[in-house]
Amino acid sequence: MMEKEETENVLKRRSYRSCISSAYHDVKDNLWTITKKNWRIFLFIAVLQAAISTWNASLSLGINYEGFDMKPIPLTVCGLLAVASDLLLMAAAFRIVNGRALAWNIRRAFSTLPATILFTLACGIVLLIAFVAYAMSSKTPENIPVWHLAIIALAWLPLYLILSVPVTFVYTRYMIEPETKLRKIFIPAYGNAFRSWGFIVVTGFLALLCYVLTNMVLCLPDHVLTIVYNRAAYGTTAYGDPMGLPGYFGVLKFFTSLLNHSIGIYLTVFTTYVFYYIYQTVSIKTSDRKARRNRKEDSRQ
Repeated sequence: MMEKEETENVLKRRSYRSCISSAYHDVKDNLWTITKKNWRIFLFIAVLQAAISTWNASLSLGINYEGFDMKPIPLTVCGLLAVASDLLLMAAAFRIVNGRALAWNIRRAFSTLPATILFTLACGIVLLIAFVAYAMSSKTPENIPVWHLAIIALAWLPLYLILSVPVTFVYTRYMIEPETKLRKIFIPAYGNAFRSWGFIVVTGFLALLCYVLTNMVLCLPDHVLTIVYNRAAYGTTAYGDPMGLPGYFGVLKFFTSLLNHSIGIYLTVFTTYVFYYIYQTVSIKTSDRKARRNRKEDSRQ
């Protein structure tokens, strides 16, 4: 497991496969130590996320079907709690990597939320401009088919994902380097990460693939119960049929969700290590680029 001085002083350039392999061994070889030192916060997060997941399932019962009873306030509260729990998980995972206090990591993790909101709003404004530009170019702007707007939104989504990739590096650097301020490093760090966009995408995609495949296998009971719950909701909301599920189904759903989120915590620690190694590699590439530029300038003088 990473010690504090290692995260501050040791940088190593890695390939995308080495990032995945190193992260895997860091978690596997130190699984007991990670659990022993962090089991309280892990248990709290798992219970919190399982409760949120179970509550959301009951609130959104039949959300995809006609007759759904929208509960905007509880759904909003549930969504805000989900965001808070994800940021808390982010803090707990980075605590293992950077060796700093949990409170410090929580403050840092939650301070990324305004930047995320502003970044998303900026990308949303781009989508809005695209809608307005299309409407102004149309001969009948008041009768634009909905599917035309859907195509524009689908075309915008890859752009949003492309622009979002460097943000992962920015946030990782912010969580690793204690002297940094997010508002000061965001633009330069974003630019450095964008130069290594392909490396970040490939490595991040492989980490995500490992996460998804492991989750699909180990968390299969929770996924099956979710499908059963949604199918039962179809009959209830569309035809008024009784749910037909046993009275203990909610409790069963909670405990399978608890297992799901417990596994998800360790998978998040794995992906956090992956992005830590991405941060190291991109930082070294940036330093090498600056050194080459400085040598060229010196040679001209």
